[in-house]
Amino acid sequence: MRRWGDEAVIYDAYAGATHYLIPLATAIWSRLHAQGTATLPELSRYLSEIPDIMVATAGPTQIEEVLGELRRLQLVDSEPI
Repeated sequence: MRRWGDEAVIYDAYAGATHYLIPLATAIWSRLHAQGTATLPELSRYLSEIPDIMVATAGPTQIEEVLGELRRLQLVDSEPI
């Protein structure tokens, strides 16, 4: 992953693709990459502590949508419980 402020790009060597991550996706990917798994309440609590207002105010629906996209792109394996 390469970051510029709160945005990032990630290179998927397996697929040979580069993906741009919005701040919310960057935060979720970073948390799951560091911890391996998280429940939806744990992710919500973690995100609420991030200074970016768009990330900190993300609701469960937004978090699930971003997780779904990260899973679709095979950038994360885990699903919140």
